[in-house]
Parts: sequence; structure tokens; C-alpha cells
Amino acid sequence: MKNLFDSKISINKRIINVLVIVSFLFLVLVGYITYFEFAMSEKIKLNPYNRRQFAAEDKVLRGKIYDRNGIVIANSVFEEKTSTNSPIEKVQTRNYPFGNLYCHVIGYCSRVYGKNQIEMQYNKALLGINDIASLLNLDLSHKEGNDIVLTIDHRLQTIVSKHMKDRRGAFVALNPKTGEILAMCSKPDFDPNSDKLYKNWQNIIDNEDSPLINRVTSGLYPAGSIYKIVTSVPILENNLEDEIFDDTGSFKINNTVIKNFGGGVYGKISLDSAFTFSSNAYFCYMGSKLGENSIKQIAERFLFNKSLDFELPYNKSIFPTGKIYSEQSAMLSIGQGDMLSSPLQMALVTSVIANDGKMPRPYMIKYIKNPNGITIFEQRPSILGSVISTQVAERIKYMMFKSVESGTSRRCAIPKVKIAGKTGTAENEKKGKEHTWFACFLPDKDIAITMISENTGGCGGVVVAPIVREILEEYLKNT
Repeated sequence: MKNLFDSKISINKRIINVLVIVSFLFLVLVGYITYFEFAMSEKIKLNPYNRRQFAAEDKVLRGKIYDRNGIVIANSVFEEKTSTNSPIEKVQTRNYPFGNLYCHVIGYCSRVYGKNQIEMQYNKALLGINDIASLLNLDLSHKEGNDIVLTIDHRLQTIVSKHMKDRRGAFVALNPKTGEILAMCSKPDFDPNSDKLYKNWQNIIDNEDSPLINRVTSGLYPAGSIYKIVTSVPILENNLEDEIFDDTGSFKINNTVIKNFGGGVYGKISLDSAFTFSSNAYFCYMGSKLGENSIKQIAERFLFNKSLDFELPYNKSIFPTGKIYSEQSAMLSIGQGDMLSSPLQMALVTSVIANDGKMPRPYMIKYIKNPNGITIFEQRPSILGSVISTQVAERIKYMMFKSVESGTSRRCAIPKVKIAGKTGTAENEKKGKEHTWFACFLPDKDIAITMISENTGGCGGVVVAPIVREILEEYLKNT
């Protein structure tokens, strides 16, 4: 009798254990469904590779995209498609009338390969979908999406692309006061029209030069000597600008020797001359003297390792956060070592000098209007922060003017045009030829520019500055 009683207790315990486990699993399932519905469903519905999107999109004519002056740079049409044993159906095709020109700005919208760039980031706006509507059971009364007007200047974008030719690299121009992106060009590029994309896709993804990458926002490079703009700030803030350094052509710290580019020897110099002639020895000396804290703090103030709050996907620029030794401080001060920057980041650095010490928030969407022409969103300029004082900005601006007048940036000089510039040469992280940089701004025209040419060797003043000059000369003819 006792054994029977014990057996019943054992069975009851097992039943209870099973019920507990089943109940727990049920609660987990309910929790997951709730989480999926509220946290994940919208993301999955709007995923650019979700094929069900396209069935929904064929009910709505995707909105147009314009440049700042009203030139259509992306539009859609309905085409009739027929197949065996199927009725005629209308399928939407996305057109990019300027081919490669905006592939890294607008991106592409493909039934096969999904979407990227603005086509992905602003998919809902282009389809006229609000935050409540659902793509999986889309039933909208309207037949057209919203139109987007960009800050891009089509004329400048065309000029830039023409002068960059097949050179691998990136170019970005923005208004340093407002943050409006005026041109954004990354090379190599590709044609985003569906027929060309389908035909060339394998070659595009196999290309070692990675044409799908927007180098302006996602390319990361050693900044080289244009980073001396940043290093000049703590030199000025610590009142070290008049200290004389004897430049013998190199600077040695412990077992590390850093030489001036091209073997230059500049003798007894202070900050002004060192900046004008881009002395590596001087800035390495000052970087080691300023020390770890100053080097880190100034990078952080210029938003390295931080968000830029930009509409397109981007990579954060990188600056070491761990212990920095004296040799590293020297190398980081000239934009080398364990630091990487995007061209967009360095354009914002340049904008700080042009904008009296304030860093503008970069943006590309000027406004969005519905099919009735009513503006439903308009971007307002703002700043990411006050980085340096107006006085320090003015002093660096003066040195950048001198660099164009008589220093390494002189090949960018244009008669009767005020240009403040800085050249840069950066050692290739893959041990190939150097990358060459040029950054400048035109205070009378509200435009700041940064350009990088990959693996070209030489110095930015010889390789890139003349290209920027040619772009500006053509652009300024009708400005």
C-alpha cells in the first residue's frame, strides 16, 4: 500500500513538472510573439529584401527625387508585364536618368537586390506610408508616394564626377554654416538602373575596389596632414604657437623617427610656418609635448568615435581610446597611427574652422512634399556642437589662407578667390602608395570641400589640390 501511495505521489510530481515546463514554454512563446509584434515586425516588413514589399509597392507610384533646383534624379513608371497563362500586370520600374552619377547618394531600388542609401532609408516616405500603415496588408487610397528634394546641386555633382574621372576616391562638398551636402561623389561607381544592375551585379560584387561602398561616409582612412588642423587647436589653446622648433627634417622619439614629406628641412619655425609648409617634425614634437590627454580630448571634441547624426549609413571615425604612449601621440598628431577618418568627418572638421568654431549637423534631405505639393517635412539646420572658440577658428583660418597663398596648397589658388586650404598625405594602411587629401573652404561662397585620392602616391598639394581647383573654377563660372 505504501509503495502504491509513493508511486501516485511520484506520478503527480511528474505531471506538475510537465505542466510547469509547458506553462513556461507557453509564456516564452507569448513573450516572443509580443516582442516580435511590437519590436521586430515593422523592421522585417520594411526590410529591403522583403519580396512582399514589391507587391504592395506596385499599388503606389514611388515618389520622385529631385536635386535642390528641381531636377529629377530618380522617378518611377508602371510597365505592363505578361507571362504564360497569366493576365497582364503592371510592374513598377525605378529610373535613374543620370546613371552612375547618384548611385552612392540615392542608391538603388531593385526587385532582385533590394534597396540602399536614400531609397532604403526613406522607403516609407517615398511610398507615402505613415507609421501606422502596414506594408503586409497595404490598402492605401492614394496612388502616389511622396517626393523628396535633396540639398545636392546637380551641376556641382556633374562637375565633380567629370573631374574625378576613374580615380578611386571620394569627394564631398557642403555648406559649412548649414550642413547642407552640396555634392557627394565616390569612385568607383556603378549604374543603379535595374537592367544594368542585373547585368553587372556579379562584376560589381567581385570588384576588389568595392564600388558598392560610399567612400564619403563609409570609407575610413588615415587622415594624414589635414589632421594638423585638429592638432593646431590645443597648440593655440595652450599658447604654444610662438614656441620655436628647430626643424632638421625629422623628429626622433625613443626608437621612432618621423621624417618630413619629400625630405623638407624648414629650420627654426613656429606654428604658422609649420602649418604653411606642413612640417611633420614640428607637429610630432608638439603632439608628444601636449601628451595623451590633450590628443584624446581634441579628437573627441571633433566627434571622433561619436555619432554624426546623418541620414545615410556611415562608419564612425576612429581614434584610440586606450593608453597612448609618447610615440603614438606624435604619430596621431599628423593623422597617422591607429586613427581612421571618413572624408565626411574631415569635411566637418574643415567646416568648424569656416563656421567660427561650430560643427554643423550634415544633412541631405531638404524637404519632403506629398502628391498635392504640400510640404510635410522640412529640414532645419542645426549644430552638432561648439567645438572651438571663434578666436582659435580665426587663427587656423588665417593659416589655411597662407597655405594656399604660399604653402603646400598653392596649386589650388584661383585669382581673386579667397580659399583656405590644407593638404594631406597619408601612409597606406595596406602598405601601397600613399593616399592624398585636400580640404578647403571658400568663405565668400559658403562651401567646404574634402577630397581623397586613394593609392596615388605623391602629396595632396600636387595630386588633389589641382583637381579641386579645376572643379571650383568650373563651378564658380555661373555662381
